[in-house]
Amino acid sequence: MSQEDSYGLVTTGTVRVSPRSDWSDVQAPFGVFVILLVGPTGSGKSSFIEALADNKSLGISKDQLEGFTQNVTAYHVENMMVKWRQGRGRWTQPDSPVCFLDTPGFSDTKISEMEVMDQLSTLITPKPKRLTHGSPTTFSSALSPQSQRYWHRKILESQLNKQEKYAPSPLICSAYFALHKPSTSA
Repeated sequence: MSQEDSYGLVTTGTVRVSPRSDWSDVQAPFGVFVILLVGPTGSGKSSFIEALADNKSLGISKDQLEGFTQNVTAYHVENMMVKWRQGRGRWTQPDSPVCFLDTPGFSDTKISEMEVMDQLSTLITPKPKRLTHGSPTTFSSALSPQSQRYWHRKILESQLNKQEKYAPSPLICSAYFALHKPSTSA
């Protein structure tokens, strides 16, 4: 059996999400574990963050298909850490805090792709030093509200276990369109 490195997603309490622009005070020897959320406008990138924390009061998403996020924003996921181990051994490395980078959608007419890239480069320099590596994971937000939080965490856990040490891949959201609602009348 192979001795591959693996990641573990650990929650240490109630998961909360808060915007954070300064990471200089974070005590993490291996840096912050950054996950970049990219996808088309209205695909659910911000909704993913709110569902993970089960907190609609963040006000970072809208139930619409036009762009709502206008700036690249870093979100600290409180009480969630990433652990690392080699093979089947013990969890050997210190925990790394989790950060999501929420981005405006592709083809958003309110902001150019160059502006988004400028914002990304400003946010990731000098910390965290690495942003993405490896192959992206795609998921659909076509989930019932009851199962969204569960599956978002499962998707994140499976993503962590596929990556090279301290180099996460982007998660790519795909849009969910409600094309037909069943009639309630007989």
